[in-house]
Amino acid sequence: MKVTPQNIEELKPNEVFVFGSNMNGNHAGGAAKTAKEKFGAIDGQSEGMQGQSYAIPTLDKKMKKLSLEAISESVDKLYHFADDNADIYFYVTKIGCGIAGFKEDEIANIFKSKETPLNVILPVEFLLIKGFKGFDKGLKCRNFQYEENKEYKHYGPVEACRSGFHFCTEPFDVFNHYKGMDKDFSLVEGQGSISFDDSDSKVAVSNIKIKTKLSFLEFVKVGIEYTQKKVSFLRKQAEKNIEKNKNNSSVNSGLDYSVNSGLDHSVNSGLD
Repeated sequence: MKVTPQNIEELKPNEVFVFGSNMNGNHAGGAAKTAKEKFGAIDGQSEGMQGQSYAIPTLDKKMKKLSLEAISESVDKLYHFADDNADIYFYVTKIGCGIAGFKEDEIANIFKSKETPLNVILPVEFLLIKGFKGFDKGLKCRNFQYEENKEYKHYGPVEACRSGFHFCTEPFDVFNHYKGMDKDFSLVEGQGSISFDDSDSKVAVSNIKIKTKLSFLEFVKVGIEYTQKKVSFLRKQAEKNIEKNKNNSSVNSGLDYSVNSGLDHSVNSGLD
C-alpha cells in the first residue's frame, strides 16, 4: 500500500503533486512553493490541475481559512478528476496543516469520510485503512478476544508482525494467516500509527475497529466483490493508457508525415 512521502523531490510522468493553495493562486510558501518551483503550478490559478500538480484551496483571498465544507467539496472535485484519469496517480500532501493552520484531524476527517479512489495516495496521517481480518472461532486472535462493532487501541510502538493490531488490505492475503472454513472473518478499519509488512498486504495499526463478523463463505463473497472492483479499476486504467498511446502515435504519425512531405517537396523541387 502506498502513502505520500514526507518530501517529494521528483515525480514520474504519470504522477501528480496535490497541494494546498489560496484563492489568490499565490503559490509562495510551503508545499505550494514546491509545486510552483518543481511541478508546474501556475500563479493566479487557485484550484485544479496545473502542470504536474493539482491545487486544493484552503485559504480565501484574504488568507483566512476556508470552511471545512468548502475544502471537502474541493476534495470531491479531486476525486472525480482522479476517477476520470485512472492512469494518473495523485499524491496528496498534508494540505491545510501548514500555513493555513488547520488541525491535522480536521483535514484528516475530510479524507477519512470519503471512499478514496485507488489512484489517490494519502499521507499516513489522513489514512483510514479499510481491510480484512481473520480470527480463530469466536473472534479470537492470538489469545486476544475481539467483539463485533467495537474499537480497540494499542498503546506503545507499532511494528508489523511484532506489535499493534494486524489485518490485510487485500482480502485473500488473510488466508496466508488464517485458513479453513472453521475460522471467523471481519471487515475492519485501521488508523493512527501504521506499519506495513513487505511479505504481503499485512498492516499493523494502533487503532482498529472490528465490523460485522463474516463466515468463510460470506468473506469469500466480499473478497470476490473487492477483487472485481479492483479489476474494473485496472481495466479502466489500461484503457486510458491505450487511448493515450494511440493519441501519441497519431501525433507522431502526423509529425512524420509533415517532415517527410517537406523533405520530399524540397528535394523534388531542387531536382526539378
